[in-house]
Amino acid sequence: MSEDPGNYFLDAVREEDASVLMDWFNDSVLCRYMDDSEPNKKYGLDDVFSMVHNNKNKAAGANKAAGANKVESALSNSVYLVLRHQNVLVGYSSLYDFKQQDEAEFSFLIGNPEFRGRKLGGLLVQLLCDKAKKLGLKKLTCSVNSENQPSIRCIQKNGFTPVHLAEGVVLNRSELFFEKYL
Repeated sequence: MSEDPGNYFLDAVREEDASVLMDWFNDSVLCRYMDDSEPNKKYGLDDVFSMVHNNKNKAAGANKAAGANKVESALSNSVYLVLRHQNVLVGYSSLYDFKQQDEAEFSFLIGNPEFRGRKLGGLLVQLLCDKAKKLGLKKLTCSVNSENQPSIRCIQKNGFTPVHLAEGVVLNRSELFFEKYL
């Protein structure tokens, strides 16, 4: 990548990000590989604002629970983050589904069309792994639609390996699962 990764950083989703994120999430081309459990769902400002308030509540809870496990207090359900270049919104990511204290699933996308095709998905995944490690997580997992070859290459370049599902597991679409120990 010719760009300096130091010019990019992860940040909490803010209220002023809501309209851009809503546009990204409602873009059927951009999100064609995303979860299709609700294929006709349209995201509104309330959906995005709930991400902002969820982040604020987690930060407040983490500050109150000084003696608690870092992962438990900061990450009870989901953390929503954005990738910024200076003050420009570039991409979105989330850590969610904390099934165990030290494990979470993640998702990501580069939503800003001016930043697509620059291999910034890899940088976003790398920064997300670094953030997860700082939060005390030991393992990250993700599911990727088997047709989404750019995302598959991106996560594999970041050290994620395929996970084989147990016999009898039925999926609602063609998904591949990956994991990485941090």
